[in-house]
Amino acid sequence: MFEQVYGHQNIIGQLQKDIERNELPSAILIHGNQYSGRMTTALESARALSCERVALGACDCRRCRAHRSLQDPYTMILSKRDHIPEIEAAYDSLKREKSRNAMHLFIRSVRLLLGTYHAAFLEVCTAAKRPLFELAAEIDDEISSMIEQSAAADAIDKAVRQAKKIISSCRKLAEGSYRQLPVSYIRSIASWLHSTSENIIRIVIIEGIDEFNDAAINSMLKILEEPPKHVYFILIARNRNLIIPTILSRVRIYYLGERDEAEQQVIEQVYADDAQEYDSLKTFFAVKHGVDCRLVRKQAEDFIFTAMGRRIISRIEIEKIITEVLKKQQFLMFFSEIAAILEEEVADGFIPASAAQQVMRAMADLRQRSVTYHQGDALLMETLFYRISEAV
Repeated sequence: MFEQVYGHQNIIGQLQKDIERNELPSAILIHGNQYSGRMTTALESARALSCERVALGACDCRRCRAHRSLQDPYTMILSKRDHIPEIEAAYDSLKREKSRNAMHLFIRSVRLLLGTYHAAFLEVCTAAKRPLFELAAEIDDEISSMIEQSAAADAIDKAVRQAKKIISSCRKLAEGSYRQLPVSYIRSIASWLHSTSENIIRIVIIEGIDEFNDAAINSMLKILEEPPKHVYFILIARNRNLIIPTILSRVRIYYLGERDEAEQQVIEQVYADDAQEYDSLKTFFAVKHGVDCRLVRKQAEDFIFTAMGRRIISRIEIEKIITEVLKKQQFLMFFSEIAAILEEEVADGFIPASAAQQVMRAMADLRQRSVTYHQGDALLMETLFYRISEAV
């Protein structure tokens, strides 16, 4: 159990004991920084909870097999992140290694993105989103064919060719994904749970609950207050300080701290790359995505600290940052860096959590308007600049 999680021995050991002793509550929160292994921990927890035997890593029961390729029908995964860097890193590993392990890694990275296009959300999505659900179904078919043909002699070479095509489609899905989960999706989770058998353990993994808007939080609270039988909610967040107390009071909290050495293990053992070339997983994924993460970080710092009045950068320089970020299509990574800086500012006591929450919600709103209403991203970034100056 938890063989795929690197680092965090103490907290993982406690989580494992809670599962083995059947002492895990119906809702838990796993929080930590972006590359702390939160999702891997959540996925392994889900497999262990739904295992039909003893939840060992080598278990070959029906549900454990399904979990390894992320196609368990009784597990819903809503993963809120920019999936493309991880998909590209997995594809790079597949091209270099041409192994079944690398193919398996690629399949899982793609299926995390596909979770946002779960069939349960089709009825409540907008008409503009329906073609994306159709594209997600096509990608899922391609992934399924890779799994079915995995035993063939030329399976890996075919998988490499298929993966190249799949990445192109995944980029379209990622661009069209909701930046803020609509409240209708949260309500659909409840409907999906009630439509499945109460005699089967069901798992709901939700990433990014610290960025929920008020409507989504209220809807989530209703579900947590009266959870259906045999259902576990695994919530994932970067910063617990941005989660309202009424949510925190209904979950058991597991914190995944820094794991510097383990990050090197992930690069070497999961992605089969040379860890000495990268100082962190963040740098690793950024390089695979063709991004200079140090530059993006500096741009985010100049942007947010100028908005706060703590750094003097000319208006022309701010406009250059906006132009550069949009030209290189680093919109999501830039917003991610802004969120990371806000977390650090709250942790260091420089700004109150309420102000950070206000900015995070503003970012979610602006990103949503970018996707849904196709408003100009340059204008939205300028709006964010003024929202930050007003909130902090």
